[in-house]
Formats: sequence, C-alpha cells, structure tokens
Amino acid sequence: NPLTELFQDKKSGGVFAVENGTKHPILERAILKTNFPYAKIVKKKPAELDRYGNGEAIRFADGTLVSAEGTAAVYIISNGAKRAFTSGDVFESLGYNWSQVVRSSGKTLALHGDGEVIRLGVTIPDDLPPALLAKTP
Repeated sequence: NPLTELFQDKKSGGVFAVENGTKHPILERAILKTNFPYAKIVKKKPAELDRYGNGEAIRFADGTLVSAEGTAAVYIISNGAKRAFTSGDVFESLGYNWSQVVRSSGKTLALHGDGEVIRLGVTIPDDLPPALLAKTP
C-alpha cells in the first residue's frame, strides 16, 4: 500500500507499518519481503512512535505461499486463512512453483486461522487468489 510507511524503533529495533495513524508490528522479516518488498524503513525514536495508536500485527497477504521453518507443510494464504496443500503433488499439479514459497519463523503464520485443506480430486474453489498463482514455465 503506497500510503503505508515503515518505521523502525531506534531503541528496540522493532519494525512497524504505519497507516492512518496506527502502527502495526511486523513480527518477522518474511513480511517485509512479501508485503513490502520495495519499501524504505525510516528509523524513529520511541517517543515518536508512541504518537501512533497500536494495531494488530501485519499478516501475510492473500496469495502468499508460505512454510514455517522446521516443517514440511506449505500453505497458501487465501481470504486471510492459511490453507495447507496435502502433498507436493497437489502443489505442483496446480502450477505452483517451489521457489515462490516464503519461509516463516511461524510467528506470523500462527496469526492466520486454518482454512480448507487443498487436495487432488476436489474442485478447487474460485477463492484461491489467481493473480498471485506462481505458474511454472
């Protein structure tokens, strides 16, 4: 979002996305990579950040392919929920690319509720975000 600014607390090192006077914590680097790949982070004093209200942590954007460190499970974020693929075959049969999977520490992934599991032989719902489908060449 072009109206979102990224600020880093000079003292704690924490990073926040600020929009409409509210600061939202960014819990891990994977969010910066996926949601704000080109944004510049401006360092601010804690007193400056205290002027903003507190909001919920930033979550992964719909269409993000994500896996938590230390696990083999891969999810797509769809309508704010994490939807697991039942296997690598299902993932690949839908045209997704392994290089597009973002590794998460799990902190942010845990904020997403569980959505319907994605498996072969089941009609794939239209609510999978098509604009972000990572098709293999």
